[in-house]
Amino acid sequence: MTAGRAAVAALVALMLAGGLLAAARGVRRDGSAPQPAAAPGANPASNRIVRGEIRSPDARTPLKRADGLWLCDTAGVVELRVSEEGLATLSLDGRLLASAFSGRALINRDCDAAQRWRRELPPFRARRGLPRGGHLRCPVPHSVLVDVRKGDLTVRRPRRGTFLVGAAVAERHLEPAAYWSAACLVR
Repeated sequence: MTAGRAAVAALVALMLAGGLLAAARGVRRDGSAPQPAAAPGANPASNRIVRGEIRSPDARTPLKRADGLWLCDTAGVVELRVSEEGLATLSLDGRLLASAFSGRALINRDCDAAQRWRRELPPFRARRGLPRGGHLRCPVPHSVLVDVRKGDLTVRRPRRGTFLVGAAVAERHLEPAAYWSAACLVR
């Protein structure tokens, strides 16, 4: 192949690539952008009354934003993961139960608000701590109080509020850490 033919072949390949790129961007051959399609007319059936639960667009996720105290059912074992960046997740058999990160708390929709808990939760001193995050697998009762107030994530016994496991991930802490008093397995 001569140098002239190679240059022509390269030019043709470049033009084809440019045409494909323009088509992918939605530009017509004359350089103008396509006009959006006109909106369809109003459907008279859309004026019907619909009954039932109206959910937000994030209803597909099992989690909802929530800052508070929650009563959650467990199967007797939970996993707490704390990343070095300060993300704490509490899961049950691979299903996310709660999450806390940078002042934003999420809780599973299956958990109930613990409104009947009127007294102050007792302070705790965890027997063990793991700085800079970690992964714990802990035995817990079949229902627990999950506290996602004040930026941290804490798991307690439902009746007395006894501390079981928790993650210190709020910005007021020097570094993220996991704490536990139950007989947890460190991974």
